[in-house]
Amino acid sequence: MKKFFYILAAAAAVSTVSCQKAETEVSEVTEMVHMEVISPSTKTHLDTDGATSLWDATGEKIMVLQTAGTRTTYTESAEGTTGDGGHTMSFGVDLEASDATSFSYYSIYPSANYVIGSNLNVEALKVITPTAQKPSATCFDPKADLLISSKVESATQPATLSMSYARKVALGVMKISNLNTTENVVSVKFESEGKSVTGRSRINLNNGHVDEYGYSGSSFDNVTMDYSGQTIAANGMTAYFFCMPFSLAEGDSFKVTVRTESLQFTRVVTLAGAQQLQFKAGDKSSFNVDFSGIEGVVVAHDIRYAVLSASEVSSLSYSYTSAGDYVQPNGANWSIAATKNSSNIQLGDATSNKNAGKSYIKLPDFVKDIRKVIVTLEGPVSDKTLALVPDKETKPADDEKIASITTDNTLTQTIDLESQDITGIKTAYLRGDATFRITKIEVYAGPDNRTALAAPSNVQATVDASTPNKINVSWEAVTGAESYVVTATPASGEPVEENVTTTSVSFSGLQYSTQYAVTVLAKAADISVNIDSPASAAVNVTTGSAATSKISYNLVSDVANLTAGKYLIATNNKSALYNGRVSSGHLQTVETGSALGSTVLPADVPATAREVDFTAVTGVENAYYLSVDGKYIYLSATGSGKFKIDGTEAFQWNFSNVSGAGLDAVGATIASHICSYNNGSFRSYGSMGNGQSIYLYKLVDNRDALAAPTGMTATLDDTDNTKINVTWNAVANAGGYVLKATPAEGQTVVDTVKVGSATSGSLTGLAYEKAYTVSMYAIPSDVNNYKNSAVVTYPTAVTTGANTSNVVVLDQAAITAAHTSNWTYTSGDKAITAADGSVWHAYNTFGNANQTTLQMNRGKSAYLLSPVVSGSIRRITVVQASSNAGNNTNGTRVMDVLTPDGTGTIVSSSTLNGVSISGTHNQVRIIANETSGGATYIVSVTIEYE
Repeated sequence: MKKFFYILAAAAAVSTVSCQKAETEVSEVTEMVHMEVISPSTKTHLDTDGATSLWDATGEKIMVLQTAGTRTTYTESAEGTTGDGGHTMSFGVDLEASDATSFSYYSIYPSANYVIGSNLNVEALKVITPTAQKPSATCFDPKADLLISSKVESATQPATLSMSYARKVALGVMKISNLNTTENVVSVKFESEGKSVTGRSRINLNNGHVDEYGYSGSSFDNVTMDYSGQTIAANGMTAYFFCMPFSLAEGDSFKVTVRTESLQFTRVVTLAGAQQLQFKAGDKSSFNVDFSGIEGVVVAHDIRYAVLSASEVSSLSYSYTSAGDYVQPNGANWSIAATKNSSNIQLGDATSNKNAGKSYIKLPDFVKDIRKVIVTLEGPVSDKTLALVPDKETKPADDEKIASITTDNTLTQTIDLESQDITGIKTAYLRGDATFRITKIEVYAGPDNRTALAAPSNVQATVDASTPNKINVSWEAVTGAESYVVTATPASGEPVEENVTTTSVSFSGLQYSTQYAVTVLAKAADISVNIDSPASAAVNVTTGSAATSKISYNLVSDVANLTAGKYLIATNNKSALYNGRVSSGHLQTVETGSALGSTVLPADVPATAREVDFTAVTGVENAYYLSVDGKYIYLSATGSGKFKIDGTEAFQWNFSNVSGAGLDAVGATIASHICSYNNGSFRSYGSMGNGQSIYLYKLVDNRDALAAPTGMTATLDDTDNTKINVTWNAVANAGGYVLKATPAEGQTVVDTVKVGSATSGSLTGLAYEKAYTVSMYAIPSDVNNYKNSAVVTYPTAVTTGANTSNVVVLDQAAITAAHTSNWTYTSGDKAITAADGSVWHAYNTFGNANQTTLQMNRGKSAYLLSPVVSGSIRRITVVQASSNAGNNTNGTRVMDVLTPDGTGTIVSSSTLNGVSISGTHNQVRIIANETSGGATYIVSVTIEYE
């Protein structure tokens, strides 16, 4: 691309500032366009007359926009050079050559306040008034100014270009008086709630008008003047700042916060009467803030350590172009100009010309010299530069940087000032030449004066009474501790560790018969004051021996050795027992007190093992089968084909082609099919391939049965006619007892008493006026060495009493009679009149003309609404069936009881087999439970009330 080199001469026309100078004539330079800029107003410093503003000798740049025809481009000028003792400034800039027939030129000062990116709409150009500014003791921060040139038009690219400027921001001059401190000022913050003080604006460059100051979501109600690195006496100081135009009148307030080295002073001023404060574009507004009677709050001690985590400031508002200030409880004051997410602070690339190039993190102000800064990253960034610089403008590669490092491929990066003999640094700005996603920053200043927490005392470590490979640890609380790290180190092997906020912890699953050294370390709650404690003295404890077991599982090496009994079946082809084949849901599960129990299985038993029972096939040698969902799968050492077992066809696992003599060889080629019953027929799922084997482990059970309970009694409760009380004599080594009440017909009621020393229990929720056979057995506390006792049955049936409560009953005959046609889940209200005259309402229940039950399904809109009774419901008994015929096995689906309108839950997830109801409900809604089960078939419902 061909480019022209221009020297731009800018003449500023600012008529409202006292330090304005008149515009001077501009002499043309042949073959170049020369622009001289008269300093428009107060700049970084003042001339000796106290009014004249001067250009800086270094660092001054402008942004130039050229519209050639319909194409607009922007270019940042080179650093300007001063003339006439700082009264003029010349800039060089490369502009894109063009054959267009019309050209327009615009300029923004300073270039840093032009929003880089898709920002070429000259009628709505985005510019910035920075929230964080760095003025001097006597003047404004020039990088916070905003000057917009007048539009220059030309039919051709001119050989000479001259511009004049107008200021679009207001100037604040705030005199601070009567601060009760001799310390130096660190920062001054001016804020006015609800006002747009700083942020972004949109300007029409064609007419120079600001159409929108602080557009939506891009304005802030404050400006902070940063004086770190300067020596600014508090009393009598003047704070200079730029802001957007706004005004304060009677009743409006503003707040001024002055931070010194260790104190914070806050003054809220509310304007009264005719008082007003107006900030107008180009005008300087001077005012005084008197801090008489305001005492400083200690916010910064002589801290030697400060740490900032990304999560700590996740809710703070900040961006690349608008810094967010954050003061920690210990007084550490941070300023962040970066982007963020929930897990990191994203420091942008300071070498870029985009907004990311403005990114920085200002470290806190310390009384002592900073020794080192440790930065923890979310991901490694190697061969890039992280630097500490004196201000937010200095880049990592600049000579003015304080210190820097070239990052390596680790998450922790350290900038060590002490090792480089760099002293006198009380604060700094962290910047980088790449994108760094930071999770934590730690800063160390001066000799570390933090004190270590005391080591935890009275550490106790004992083996758990019931679990020999479990250790319980406790200790005394430590003052200043936030949490504790507990470590158990074995004589050989890897240590285990727990982090807790309590003063006790347990370690489970440890090695048996192994000595562990246990230590506890306290973690400091306030790391600016304390460091973590040393570890406590080690306490040694030895775990117990593994429990012995009288049951074992032995690998079957030959199908010919099979006998009927209990086995573990496993495969090294996981899909053979899962993924639609013989799934865990099809194989028998392990019940409490069964042979599998808590046995430590042989090391070679695959994790996919399931416990099954094999039964010999009558009349077929070496053939055994297991039942799956009422169907059969069998295996045989010889032969092939299909067998019928009890009249039902069974499918084969064929081991006839096993290399060798059975199931023993891993890697053997097994020509077998893993099959299951599917959609009414047996289905083959394909052969297992090479290296895939099926294993059977035969149970060898030498456990002793517990003694049967003695002295059993079973009697009807004195006050509850549906409750049977049972007593017995304790059984040695029992871990609990199972009680059963079995009627001649209907549902069996089971209750498990889980306390080994218990000698009584109750069976509740029984039906009225029904005879029950009561039985019980003991279950072992140690299933490895004992098995369940024999069942003991009370010799005499116990008959429950009559129902003396008020009652309404929805009987099965009424349900059957109501189903004269097909009902669906959208049929609406169906009234059912029971034999006792009570009227029930079935909403959207399902059924056909021959239905004998009320059918409801999870996820449907069906429910049963009870009659309104003349009292409070105290008990609900629902009899279920397992199908809509209503005359086979009992159903056990769980249901919910709701308030009549369905908005409140009274009982959740219950079979409603005699469930008690509390409260004052005179009507209820019964539905299928929404989280468990499928179809529910209701045979009858009894509601008792008083």
